[in-house]
Amino acid sequence: TCTTVLTGDDATSPSISCEPGQTVILSALCLLSVPDVLDGSVGSDNCGSLTWSQSPTLGTLLSSGEGATHTVTVTADDGNGNTSTCTVVLTGDDATPPVPTCEGPQTIVLDADCELLVPDLTDGATASDNCSSSFYWSQSPTAGAELASGEGTTHTVTVTADDGNGNTSTCTVVLTGDDTSPPVPTCESAQTITLDGECELLVPDLTDMASALDNCSSSFTWAQSP
Repeated sequence: TCTTVLTGDDATSPSISCEPGQTVILSALCLLSVPDVLDGSVGSDNCGSLTWSQSPTLGTLLSSGEGATHTVTVTADDGNGNTSTCTVVLTGDDATPPVPTCEGPQTIVLDADCELLVPDLTDGATASDNCSSSFYWSQSPTAGAELASGEGTTHTVTVTADDGNGNTSTCTVVLTGDDTSPPVPTCESAQTITLDGECELLVPDLTDMASALDNCSSSFTWAQSP
């Protein structure tokens, strides 16, 4: 007799399948924290049991942005020198709204119709955001809107900052009407007054028939001198 020694050689790579791609909410610093993508991966092998790993590893922080994609490679090792890989695509999701800072309150001089002309309040507004450095601004009421107003009447303008990633935040500016237009009075016409026995002229009340026009007021307090 003679003998021949046969040694088994596992040359078959594992068959594996990764979990689907994921959307991951970005952090306050616009970083993507890599999740565990091994728990959803499955595989089989002809001979061995599988050891799993991923790269980048769980908890790795990646610089990202809205819609930015990152590929995680999952590796299965059967312990016999055979490996297989699959990939999971991670997509960054910016869910953090911007933090706007509006201009301070303003006093606005009213026009001849006692209306307040709303100024552009977006040019002095600022904002901070985790992922964006430029913003889309809007305001309501819009710049140039004419609001019926009056002395001391307040109006609130809402300013909105949009980070371009679907997140918005608002702040407000209070506008106060300031009536600086003096009234235009019309006095009674000239009068002839009969002098009394001491040759004195008794001044009559000249306010009762006086009238006035004003941009904001329809009633007036009258005084005369003498």
